[in-house]
Parts: sequence; C-alpha cells; structure tokens
Amino acid sequence: LKAKKEERFAKKRKLAVSATARSSSSSSSSSAHAAAEEDASSGGGGGGGGRGGDGEGEGGNARVGRRRPTKKARRRGGGGGGGGGGGKPSTGTDGARDDKNDSPRRPVGEKARQQLQRQQQQQRQDGPGVNGGRSLASRLKNASPPRVETKSSSSSSSSSSSSHSRPYLRPDDPDFDECVSSCYRGFYSEDPSAVPPEMRDSFDEAFRGLHDGGLFLYDAVRPGGKRLTRTSVTRTLAGEPGSTYRYLGLRLFSHPWCDVTEDGDRAPDDAADADDDDGGDNKDDGGTREGHKIVSLTALGYSPSCASSLLRIGEVNASLADRTRRVLDERVVPDVPGGLVGSAQYNLTLINRMEPSSVKRDLKRETMFGMGRTSVGWHKDSGLQDFSSIAVYHSLESMDRDGGGGDEDEDDEGGTRRTEKGGEEPWRVALRVETDGAAAGAGGAGNNSDVPPTPALSVPLPSGALYYLCDDFNHRHEHAVLSGSSQLRYSSTHRVAREGQGTWRYIRDRCSSVLAAECLIGNAAELARCGNAAGRKRLVKQVRSQRRLMTELEFEWIRQWRVQGDKHAALHPYWHRPMERLIESYRELERRSQSCMRLLERSSSSAEPKPSDDSSSSASASASALAAAAASEELFDVTIESLEERAALRSKWIERLRDPIFRSMP
Repeated sequence: LKAKKEERFAKKRKLAVSATARSSSSSSSSSAHAAAEEDASSGGGGGGGGRGGDGEGEGGNARVGRRRPTKKARRRGGGGGGGGGGGKPSTGTDGARDDKNDSPRRPVGEKARQQLQRQQQQQRQDGPGVNGGRSLASRLKNASPPRVETKSSSSSSSSSSSSHSRPYLRPDDPDFDECVSSCYRGFYSEDPSAVPPEMRDSFDEAFRGLHDGGLFLYDAVRPGGKRLTRTSVTRTLAGEPGSTYRYLGLRLFSHPWCDVTEDGDRAPDDAADADDDDGGDNKDDGGTREGHKIVSLTALGYSPSCASSLLRIGEVNASLADRTRRVLDERVVPDVPGGLVGSAQYNLTLINRMEPSSVKRDLKRETMFGMGRTSVGWHKDSGLQDFSSIAVYHSLESMDRDGGGGDEDEDDEGGTRRTEKGGEEPWRVALRVETDGAAAGAGGAGNNSDVPPTPALSVPLPSGALYYLCDDFNHRHEHAVLSGSSQLRYSSTHRVAREGQGTWRYIRDRCSSVLAAECLIGNAAELARCGNAAGRKRLVKQVRSQRRLMTELEFEWIRQWRVQGDKHAALHPYWHRPMERLIESYRELERRSQSCMRLLERSSSSAEPKPSDDSSSSASASASALAAAAASEELFDVTIESLEERAALRSKWIERLRDPIFRSMP
C-alpha cells in the first residue's frame, strides 16, 4: 500500500511543488519591484541615518533597487531608513507581533480570563446545589491523603513491645482504633452476628455450588505489563448479563446472575410471572414478557446446581447493596460536605477461592511491613466508578469439608502449618495508605522523612464477616489478603464496575451501528458521490470507524476469549452466542476491508491509463478512474496505519501465546 500510495500521489506532489515554486518566484519578483518603487518614492524624507538591527536604512539617500530590509529587521531597527528611526525595537502599545514567530501576542490578562471562564463553566456543569458546587472528581482532586503520627515512646509506655517492633497495627494495639478513625475512614466491618443468617447461608451454599460446577479457574495475568504469571487463587466472575472485568491485561467474562433475554440482556424483573401458569421454575422452553423472550440459565447450558448458585449470588447482591447504602447514610454521609458520595449499586462480584499456606507453599511474603504470606498482594480495585463502594463477604471452611484443592505439604508435626511462634495464623485483610507504599519499600518504618508513614493495618476476620471499603477509600488506600495457615477461604467482592466499553451490549450495539451504515465502497452509485472533497471525507470517516472496530473486536474480545482456553469457553455458555455474533461481525468488516484495499489498488493503476479498444478494459479504466477520484491520500494513511497497528499487536499476542505458562493451564 505504501508503494501504491507513492505511485498514486508522487506525480501530484511534484506538480504541486512546481506550481508553488513558480508562484513564489513570481511573487518575489513583484515584491522586489514594489519595494524598489516604494524606496524611490520615499527616499527624500527625513535625513536620519538610523542603523536598524540587521538592515541598514539610509533616510534621505535611498537608492532604487537596493534590497529592502526584512520585516524582522525593520521591527528591531524601528523602521531603519523611514525617517530618523533609531536602533531600538518598536515598543508600541499594541504589542501585536512576536519577534520569534511573527505571531500575534496575547494581551496581558487574557490567559487568566480564559482560565476563570473554564472554572465557571465547570462549576455550572457540577451544579451549585450539591456539595457547594463541587463534583466527585473535584473531591478526589482536592483531598489530601490521610496521615497520622504514631505516638512517641514517652507517650505510649502502655503499648506492648510487640506493637513497637512492627510497622503495622492489629486490633489489640492501643493505637488501632485511633488510626482507623483518622486514616482509614471508609473501612467498616461487621461481625457474623450482625449479618443475617439467611445471607450467610445463601453465600455459603452458592460458593459450594460454584466449586462443584468447576467454575473457579486460575488466570494468566501480566502484572506491571511484564511476563505472564499464574494467579495464586482461583476465581470466577458473576454479574449483570454481558458484563466483563479487565485487570492486569486480561478480560474476565462474567456468568449472569439472573435470567436473560434472547439478545443476552437482563430479563425484566417480573419476567418470572409469565411462566407461573406453565410450571413455575422450569423455564427451559422460554417464556415471554414485555415482548422479550426469556431464556433461563439452565436453557443457556448451566447445570441446575450452577444456575441455582448464580441466582443466589444475584439475590444476595441486591440485599448487600441495600446494607451498603445504610452504612453510607449512617457513617459516611455525615462526614462528607454536601453528602455527595459514590454509588453502591453493585453490578458484578469477583468470587475468590483461596487455599491456605499449608497447601500453597509457594505463596510470596509481604516484605514492606513483614506481615506474612499473601494470597493476594497489595492492590487497588481498578475499573470501578469513582467513589463507588466495595463490599466483601468472607467465609472459611475446613479443607476436608471442601474436598481439598491440592497436595498438602505437611510439616513434621502433621497436618497444619504453624507460625514461627507455633500458633495457627488466621486469614487477615491488610490495609495501607497508598502513598506510604513507596516509603515503606524504600525504608520501611525506619525512614527518616519529616512525616512518618501511616501504620498499616492487619485485621483478622472470623468466618461469615462482612467488610466495606466505602466512598473514596479505594482511591486513597490499597489492600491485600494475608493467608491463613489451615482453612480454605472464599470471598465475594461486590463492586460497581464502569459501564460502557466492557459490556456485551456496548460492543453489540457498536457492531450494529457500524455495519448498518451502507458501505460506500461496495456501492458504485455511492462511490461516485465520493469524488468531491465532502464525499472523500465521508469515505475516510467510514473506513476509519470500521478499522477501529476491527482492532477492538480482535484484541479486546475475540483474542481475550480464546486465550483462556477451551475449558473456560465450555464453562461460560452464556457467551457462546455473543462470541459467534462478534466473529460474524469481524468477518463482515474483513470483507469490507478487502474492498477498500482493492479500491486503493485500482486508484493507483489509473495514474497512467493505457489505451485499449476492449470494452472490458474500458470498463476497468472507468472503475479505476472512479476509484482514483474517491481515494484520497488520507484514505491511504488510515488504511496503512490500521494495518501496521494490528500487525504490531499480533506480534505481541504471538509472543504472549508462546509463554510456557499455558502448558500448565487447561
């Protein structure tokens, strides 16, 4: 294509350059003649012999044909030979020109006025009635990270020696409550006694059903954009139909937690009523409601146990969203000016299954604070709506009850791995202020900065507990999961993911929109209308949209689906039909891409048409002429850039697939 582009436009460029050169030469000669006449007519005025910058201006004795000083020289010399001008540059009050680039100067104060106008416009967009005209984004931008100074040794003599020997706090430390209230506001936990028994039972039964159905899988992720690693935990994603979650270079595809329509959207809330007369729970034959055909999870291909577990997760998610809103109203809203807090309308949950350190002997140690082995390292949950809350249900089971999960590596004492002090280590959630991570990594608790780092927290949680990360907590803090020594841990992390580019509805509607437009290249009548500037611009816009969609489909959806393997595909029956439709859309875009390539080739072949009496050759020449009129240089550039971009991305994916980590994953 690059060669065709040069063949097509090289001659045109040469003609344009030649025309520009002739025009410049003609303009220069006429300007010189005009300057000579002007110098001759103004030669007798003034008599000043001012020397102006780079040009010499002789006032009264100007000679016809003498080279006229440049504009830059006249500005520096105050006009030179115009009549007694001095050697200083002009300092007129208008300040209209700039010496460096000959462009208008901005009057003093204009920049400040423009900035004030932008601020006023932003305030109008945010709305004056909420939070004093501030938005959630302005809250995040203007808030400073929390810090607290730990008590000195003289004022904390009652503290145990163990709390001074480590840079983190536990609930039994005297400073723990003060640190939580001042630096970790937004973190709240509920004991199992405060959680309704029916909620705990629903979660626990759902966890076992998902495990029995084999829905928990390892992920191959790329932390920091480096080499691939396998996660230490198995996990699965459940949520609104068609939702996905992207983290560390991998897109997770969710299992729906409710029945769906034929198009893959969430079924209307009262859709179940349509089937009450036909047998109640069995909706495999599909009912209808509000004009939509309803498809149950079992009809999609989920086993009855998995379908029941996913529905339980969806039901308990709604209850958990209500509990979070009550926590926000009681504990967060009173401390936020204007009461402007984020959403708690959870639309997906990441469910983790974590094996204890007695089974997972390769778990990494937490090195910044010396907290022990981690199942999930320090991180902030990404891809969420700003200021949205997170709720986590935490459940523990014995390895025997769950059926194990690996070969246990028992120590000499038999069975359970012990800590260095000989006791069992509980599962804990670790918290730290985000800005303290680098400080801790550089010098730990013993760095010599003026402001000491905020102590991290290590919070053990009993089975059946709930904890919340409310409002801006996820923006300002990081959390980790510290491994227990004997029991298996399940956790369901409910969150408010950003809606938009990561959903089946988005990519489906985008494909429909792009492909619904009539292809200009495939229609001779439409292509004939692209011979003018407006038509060529419309053609470039359509091709660019198609190319971008091709890139998104291939690298954000199709390859992300296929890289996770056949077992993953078999366990996600909801996505079978959507992926088929995306592949069909990609093939149609590929056909249109080939049509565009042929158009560009014909346009270059018409640069030098060969005479022929053959009617077919005449028709071919006519098509080439039509293509030449429609194919602009920008169309070549859009096509070449998209091909180069996809070639580079494919090279990265080929390298990714060669990683030996995939040999150990189904």
